[in-house]
Amino acid sequence: MTLPEFFRKELTLRILSAAILMPFVAVMVWLGGWFYSISVIVFTALIYAEWIGMVRRKKGQAVWLIFCGGLYFLPFLFGMLYLRLLEQNGIWLLLIMMAAVWSSDIFAYFTGKALKGPKIVPLISPNKTWAGFIAALLFPAFLCAGLLPLIDIGVAYAAMAGFLVGLACQLGDFLVSIIKRYVGVKDTGTMVPGHGGLLDRMDSLVLAVPVFALLIEMVR
Repeated sequence: MTLPEFFRKELTLRILSAAILMPFVAVMVWLGGWFYSISVIVFTALIYAEWIGMVRRKKGQAVWLIFCGGLYFLPFLFGMLYLRLLEQNGIWLLLIMMAAVWSSDIFAYFTGKALKGPKIVPLISPNKTWAGFIAALLFPAFLCAGLLPLIDIGVAYAAMAGFLVGLACQLGDFLVSIIKRYVGVKDTGTMVPGHGGLLDRMDSLVLAVPVFALLIEMVR
């Protein structure tokens, strides 16, 4: 498969996945209230269920890994609820954060594929390059620096927040990759056609949410 063909195939798969997930997420955030809270709880339960199904393969370590997964997903759940329930700008903070996460993932992926170059940790994630990693930090920093000042957050702090969100995205991705290799699976599940499990699509978001929520709380 040539590079242009590869890009077309991957782009089509990602657009289809986004077309399924993004409208529901946008409506969920906009409506708020009980619909939002219940939806977030269901999403968290689904990714935790995938985690449990994945780590149960590791005999002798499953109970410990299941417990660690619970501790890992709780900050995500609380962060999602906290951000939306803020009286001022909760909707916009959530949408900006999600845009930052998606920009980090998208530009990391395509920059890495286009520029290639040295790998970061090939034993853990063989496709990740330093070029993609740098793009994953810079693009959300630029995005947040452009959008967060519209809701009275300083440009410098906004850029730092975007940078840290990008870093959290990458660390979350690496963490799930480590666990998948440790238990011997390729994907976390099969819920998202063409992309494996729901956690495969949300691994960046899970760690980015509590980081962003903490940063917002510090500046309030």
